[in-house]
Amino acid sequence: MADRGHYRESGTTRQGIYVCSPSGKLLASINSLDPGEVAQTLDSGLAAWSELPDSERHLPANFAAQREARWEQRLPRDGLILESVNRELADATLPDERQRSDRWNRDHVWFSA
Repeated sequence: MADRGHYRESGTTRQGIYVCSPSGKLLASINSLDPGEVAQTLDSGLAAWSELPDSERHLPANFAAQREARWEQRLPRDGLILESVNRELADATLPDERQRSDRWNRDHVWFSA
């Protein structure tokens, strides 16, 4: 789906918002932090949805989901998962009211036996 959306180049990021029909038709897509642009894209997707024939609004009768195994679902046997939540340190060169950073990240380390 991402190859048909706003990023049509293989190997680039796939982040964004995609509005798709169950039949697999891309109706709209965008990667934006601007709420107005996102709302406009969702409105565009809804308008495209309203134009779809009923046959494209449903999964095909013979649909069978095919899921790839993901590493997050394969916990290590007799292992350990260490989760960390990290916050950036404040920048002491900034005025007091801007020293506290709101940036953070969550990560995991998996150890096998």
